[in-house]
Parts: sequence; structure tokens; C-alpha cells
Amino acid sequence: MNKKLIFIHLSIIAFVGILVTGCSLPWQKEIQKQESAEQATVQMVILKITNKEAKTYEYPLVYQSNSTALDLFKWAGVPVEMKTYDFGSFVESISGVKGEQGRWWIYYLNGAAATMAADKYMVKPGDVVEWKYEEEREGL
Repeated sequence: MNKKLIFIHLSIIAFVGILVTGCSLPWQKEIQKQESAEQATVQMVILKITNKEAKTYEYPLVYQSNSTALDLFKWAGVPVEMKTYDFGSFVESISGVKGEQGRWWIYYLNGAAATMAADKYMVKPGDVVEWKYEEEREGL
């Protein structure tokens, strides 16, 4: 009987030890897997703004379907002024900084100069939309 009692005590101690040391239980692993799957489904776009002083600000934003490159300003809370033409909207100022003396706000998509007006380009998950305050160049 003593051996049986000792076995029960050791079993209880072992069980308590497992609980105290934080060994994960099967349902805890499932919760962790579920959280990782949810994190993986969040798709992002990035708005970058390089100002007059060549300082770059980056705004990682959650992707929203049916949105244009100009919508990113709204999402990031960055004030922008535009003028609309037949070909699309032209950004005149960002955060109160207007184009002047041959320098303008020029935008890039994923590192290349954009070939479409910002109000016409529909962003895709993973896009990097960058606005740079720079001198106008031939072909832009």
C-alpha cells in the first residue's frame, strides 16, 4: 500500500510540475497557430514621403481594396492639396509644402517613376507608394 501511495503522490507532483513549468497544452498550440494565420492574412501597403530636406517618413498601412494611391494620404492622416485636370489629379502640396522653383511632388510606385495619375492607380497589397519633393525631370 505504501508503494501505491508513493506512486500517487509522485504522479500528483509530476502533474503539478508540468502545469507550473508552463508546458504547452494541445489547445494552446492551436490558439498560437490561429493567431499566426490571422497575422499572415493582414496585407499592407506603404506610403513614403521624402520632404524638401530629403528626410523620409514611412507610413505602413493596412491594405484596403478599391483604393487609389491618393487614398493613402487619408489613411495616414497626411494633409494633401490637389488640382484636378482631364488626365487626373495633380498633387500641389503635402503637409503644407507646395511645389516651387522647378521642384514638385513626384510619385513612384515600387521604386519606379509612376506612369499613371495617382487618383487612377489602384493600390495592391505590398505596394510602396513614395512621394518625393524633387526637381522635375524629362519624362516625368
